Amino acid sequence: MISFCWTMTPGDYFATPQGRVISRLLTPLFGDLSTEPMRAETRARLYLLRDVLVSFSNDIGVFPYVGTTLSTTSVLLANDQCFNLEPDKNVLTCAAVIASMTRDNFLSARRQMRWKGPYIPLPLDKVWRDAWGNKIQYVPCLEFHSSLNSGTATGISLYLQSGAEDGRVDPIEVTVSRNYPGDDLTVKIQTIQFP
Repeated sequence: MISFCWTMTPGDYFATPQGRVISRLLTPLFGDLSTEPMRAETRARLYLLRDVLVSFSNDIGVFPYVGTTLSTTSVLLANDQCFNLEPDKNVLTCAAVIASMTRDNFLSARRQMRWKGPYIPLPLDKVWRDAWGNKIQYVPCLEFHSSLNSGTATGISLYLQSGAEDGRVDPIEVTVSRNYPGDDLTVKIQTIQFP
């Protein structure tokens, strides 16, 4: 009796000429099978980060933003200033980084006392990067009430976004729309209503 031992991973198989042919045949039915494990891994990281950010917000009282008020600009600044890949420069691993979120020393000190981190495992590189090695982005999206035609934003939604296979992060307004044709992966953290 002859037995065979399968030593290839699915990713290895789809890299072979036969695997590429099968992949092309199955892609219209099931999507790109060769990247699905990487997409699943990235989705898991996005959901982990979402849960971590919700815990952080529950303790501190706010989601990370830089400045005196929550806005798309203040959230984008937090993406750069609060989520560095060095542990002593990331608000989820170092309470002192909270000081960069606000210029109000009293508020900053109160938030630092409520900090119960570190909220995220190290190394940050493994958590804040998608499976393709791109840094995961913390992005805002303004929300408008569908019945109000005033053009005034009613809130802001916070998302985590991966550029996925192509490494390019598409505008969040496009990626969260129905029938988005691109490859980006997004996870909504929460919507915060404006007063």
